[in-house]
Amino acid sequence: MGDDHLSAGIFPTPKAALRWTPNSCSRTTAWQPISAEGKKMSKSITLEDVRLCFRYILGREPESEQVLIDIFQNCKDFDQMRKGFIGSQEFQNITNAVTPGVKPIDWPEIRIDSVVDKDQLEALFLHIESNWQQMGQGEPHWSVLTDEKFKQDNINDNMDLFYDTSNRDVEIMKLAFERSGGSISQLKTCFELGCGVGRMTVALANIFEHVTAVDISEPHLKHAQTALDRRGLRNVTLKKLQKIDQLNEVEKFDLFYSIIVLQHNPPPVMRYMLDQIFSKIKSGGYAYFQIPTYIVNGDFRVCDYMSNMTEHGDMEMHPLPQHEIFDLLDSHGMVLREIREDNLTGNLKHISNTILAQRK
Repeated sequence: MGDDHLSAGIFPTPKAALRWTPNSCSRTTAWQPISAEGKKMSKSITLEDVRLCFRYILGREPESEQVLIDIFQNCKDFDQMRKGFIGSQEFQNITNAVTPGVKPIDWPEIRIDSVVDKDQLEALFLHIESNWQQMGQGEPHWSVLTDEKFKQDNINDNMDLFYDTSNRDVEIMKLAFERSGGSISQLKTCFELGCGVGRMTVALANIFEHVTAVDISEPHLKHAQTALDRRGLRNVTLKKLQKIDQLNEVEKFDLFYSIIVLQHNPPPVMRYMLDQIFSKIKSGGYAYFQIPTYIVNGDFRVCDYMSNMTEHGDMEMHPLPQHEIFDLLDSHGMVLREIREDNLTGNLKHISNTILAQRK
């Protein structure tokens, strides 16, 4: 870990301050900034303030005195320094690691209609398809990662950044396999549900011999094809999911992958999709997917929902209870290898799980 790992890119370098000298040997004495013209400049923080930020915000000591000086030099006041520490990746890693574990254990049952008749299932599927078609036409990349950088007005300047975000997701998946005693290296084929604009597809194509990636939005798939073509990736088959029972036609595969996708479907659609997909996993193959399993006040009553369905292009969020997922896995001869609580819904009133399971 380098001495400048926190200060680099977090605290802007001041234009005027080029050299610094202490007024005394005391750590708590404010260092005096000297501008290019040799004039003294005002400074409202001390080196000890920087040290205390390390201790109380990051929970550790700084790597060196030089780190203290670097951060001190690049901050005009305490507020800027505090925001820099809180905005650092190290602090985000700390808070992200803690947040998922604070959910109460006394939340009440939610009522979920997860099994419906064929006509209702098809109507739910068509409703979600319409929503995502609209989002694909308006904000395709932002609909995948809801960051202002990825809106249509900004995406051209941030396209590489958008697709590079898949690297971390791949590493997280590999770590899950390692923790459970498995390995991705022996898996040849992958099925991706909800590939969108191909953010994860391009990464998966560099791991597996062949990837089949499906989505319900034609506009999203066009962007996915463009992303694959630009990278010269020819081992991917993109498919538009025209109807929900089309999943029965998918050839068997070694790995099922789906992250931040299932959550945007009504519970009956989630359950049906998982049931069909699990049946297509080869013996010894894996399912790696993320899904919300609890939402406070997240009841889903199909008749109430269908009576209020409108084609508005909104991004919905729904849960499928854990016990229903476990029952599905068991019915397909699958063994749970790992279940971890994540924060991929971005809401403290949600429980979202990333699940790794293997077929016997």
